[in-house]
Parts: sequence; structure tokens; C-alpha cells
Amino acid sequence: TLEEPPERVIFILATTEPHKIPITIHSRCQHLQFRNLTLDEIKNQLKNISSKEGLTIDDKALTLLSRNAQGCMRDGVSLLDQAFSFRGTKISYEDVLYILGATEESQVVSLINEIVKQESQAILKQLQTFFDAGTNPTQLITDLIEITKTLLYVKLGCEEILNAPPSTELRALSNSVDQSFLERCLDTLAKTEMELRWFSKPQLLLQLRLIALSSNPAENTVATPIAPTNTTNVVRPAVQKAPVQRAPAPTPVQRAPAPTPVQRAPAPTAQAPAPAAKQDAPRPVDSTNAQARWNDTVQTIQRTHHALYAILKESRVELNANKLTIKLKQAFKFFIEKLKEEKTHSLVNEAIKQNFGQSISFDIFDPSTSSHALASKPAVGQSTPQSVASTTSEAPPQQDQAPASNLEKSGENINSIVNLFEGSIV
Repeated sequence: TLEEPPERVIFILATTEPHKIPITIHSRCQHLQFRNLTLDEIKNQLKNISSKEGLTIDDKALTLLSRNAQGCMRDGVSLLDQAFSFRGTKISYEDVLYILGATEESQVVSLINEIVKQESQAILKQLQTFFDAGTNPTQLITDLIEITKTLLYVKLGCEEILNAPPSTELRALSNSVDQSFLERCLDTLAKTEMELRWFSKPQLLLQLRLIALSSNPAENTVATPIAPTNTTNVVRPAVQKAPVQRAPAPTPVQRAPAPTPVQRAPAPTAQAPAPAAKQDAPRPVDSTNAQARWNDTVQTIQRTHHALYAILKESRVELNANKLTIKLKQAFKFFIEKLKEEKTHSLVNEAIKQNFGQSISFDIFDPSTSSHALASKPAVGQSTPQSVASTTSEAPPQQDQAPASNLEKSGENINSIVNLFEGSIV
């Protein structure tokens, strides 16, 4: 296996996506990073392949194929194979343009000129001409990025980095645009190239981005420097100062006589604070027919919350000292936790207030923590049987009423499984 290779065996893995290799294999490998091939290296290899295969191809076409390979020899050979499949042994520059969906460099430079001059109408017309000719929007973005990058390198004086010397047209354009515009243009084009993958109408997106790119005239062209002014020879006209009018002297103010001192009244004697009003004790709840009222409460919940109704269905209650204890038919732990949630608690409380006439605190009977068994007690409002023997002798138990001990046992089994795996039921 790759994790434990046999002796005298070496595995060589080549990939362009090393992040997809499992970490168990990645940690056992020696990593060798390969650089991208230069344009000349790819071009010479494609020329060598074309010569051996008997292909006649323009040098300009080979340059275009090599540039679109973007440093990958495999992609360059694949593009050459596509051109051979399309045109045979004689391949021209126009054939490669058609296969790639690319555009002439002069036309792309013309489009950038129109962006600099803010000619929105000309930009839209030029783009429509490209699209009608079969230009691929993604390839057009690639060409725009490549030419804009060349303009920026020329602007910064880094022409030696370029694979080929720039044309006279590119030099003239580079001198007429500002560096900040070229940087903003590259940033916008890079983001647009990424957005094209997810946009359903790439042509429309490209039109919108290029129009927005030409919307700020202050950053597109190079500002013309202003000649310095010779301040020594400038004759400024004398400024006549208006006479300052002084305000009249203020009229002396007559002071009012001093007020007669006022005798303060003696401070009031501090009185003891009034006793706080006693709060009325909560009104006792009538325990008569508590089970019937609870059944109405469950029916009220059913109208709006079917899931909560399924939990409270056929539950029983016991009302003692203004506190309602709810006994679920299926006392599963996740049912009890659901009823203790704040949202569920408020819904049940609102339904109780509607049917009992006032708010009543309630609690959920949990057989796993409680020692008493509510199942052995009759619900409030129901008559107490005289004896167990008389009850069992009159009629056999109903089949649909399972003994409380079996019900609690099944709930405890499920709860123990949930606790064992430290999980929750969803």
C-alpha cells in the first residue's frame, strides 16, 4: 500500500492539486515543487512536435498557443492537438484564434482605449462585435488581463519581465494612462474572471464590469502637470480696506437694589417610609375537572402545533397547590427536554392560561428522576376507586391502556441508550 510501501519500491505521484491527497499519504511523501515553463520553452517544444508530426503552423500561432498554455506543457500539447483535429496539417493564426475564441491584440488594445476615454457606447458596440464573431467571454477576459499586465509592466519600467517586447501601440497607450487605473483595471478583471464561472449570462456581466470600469474619469488618464507660477513678477492690485466703524460706547447699567434676605423655613422632620403595599397572594385554582380542562388545553395546542400535540396526546395531569404536574403517555427523555425548551414552555403556558382562566406553573413528570408514580394516582376530578380488587373484578383492563410500569420501563431503556452514547434524539 501507499502508507506502507514494500522494500525497493518507489511511488511517484504527480498532481496539480496536492491539497486533495490524503494527509496519511501526504505526510509520507517527499515534495518536489516544479516551476511553470516559460513561453519560449513551450513554444520550442510545440515547434519540435509540429516538425516531427509534419505540421505546418505559423510562428504567430505557436506564440498564441504557448501563451494560452499558461506555463503547462500538457495544456499546450492539448491545444495543438485541437488545432490539428480542426484544420489538419496546415494551421494558421486565424485558425488558432477561432479555436480559442480569442481576439486580435490590436482589437483588445482598441477596447482598452475606449475604456480609458469613457466611451460607453463604443465599448458596448465593440463587445457585441466580439460576441457576434464567436469570442469566448472567458478568453476575452484572459486577453484583457494579459495586455493590461503588459501596460503596467511598461509603465513601471519592467519590460525585461515580459516574454516579448511590447509594440509601439502598447507603449503609447501606457504613457497615456495612469498607474492607478491599470491597477484598478487588473483588480476588476480578476474579480470578473472569478464571477464568470457562476454567472448564467457571462456576456452581460462582462459588459456591466467594463462600463463600471470606465465610469471614473479622474483616475483613467494622466493628469497634465501645471506649470509653476513666477510669483516674483506678479503685480497684485492694492486692496482697499473699508473703514472700520466703531460701536458706540455702552450705556451705563443701573444696578437693582440688593434683595431683602429671606428667612428659610425649618427643614421638615423626616418621616418614616410608608409600609410597602402587600401583594395579593395568587388566587387558588379550582381543581375540579382539572383533567377535562387539560384535555381542552391539549385540543387548543392541536390547532396550531401538531408536533407538540403529538407529545401531549393522552397525557394526564395532577393539580396540587396551584402547580400542574403533567404525566406523558410516552415519557421519553427527548419529549421531556422538548417541553422544557423556552419556546415550547411559553406555548403550553399560554394554552393553560386560556383554558384554566389564569397562569399556572407546571412541571413534567420524569420517571427517571422521580420516585413517585403518578400512574397509580387518579386524575383530579375523577372518583377514587374503593379498592383494587373491586376495580379488577368488575371489568378487565383495556388493551389500549398499557401498564404504567411497562411504559416507564420502555422510556428508561431509550433514555439509557441516549445517555450511553452521550447523544440526543432528533
